[in-house]
Amino acid sequence: LDIDSHDAVFRLNNAPAGNSVMMNGGGSSSNSKNDRLMVDVGGKTTVRVLNKKWTEKLGLESDSKITERLEADLETNEKVIYIASRYNVKEFTNFCRNTVKRRPNFVKVFF
Repeated sequence: LDIDSHDAVFRLNNAPAGNSVMMNGGGSSSNSKNDRLMVDVGGKTTVRVLNKKWTEKLGLESDSKITERLEADLETNEKVIYIASRYNVKEFTNFCRNTVKRRPNFVKVFF
């Protein structure tokens, strides 16, 4: 069964999704590693649930390796809902601020 055919696909923390942004540095060309990842885990993300560690890490604007997953979500999906659990207000505020900065016309933040 194709994962991407479901109405909602939940991913936890930094779980991968196979897509060109993650695997090819933003390029659109295909490669065997990305093709295999697409078969195994699909490319769609509807909801990403973040624990305290990943809320904090994704709130760090300077760490590009960590934020690649967030960029991939935002580039390849029409909508992604982020649910942060067990975070503190500062970490979540940083995450929201940096996410809105990356996609000002795309992201809405409610808290």
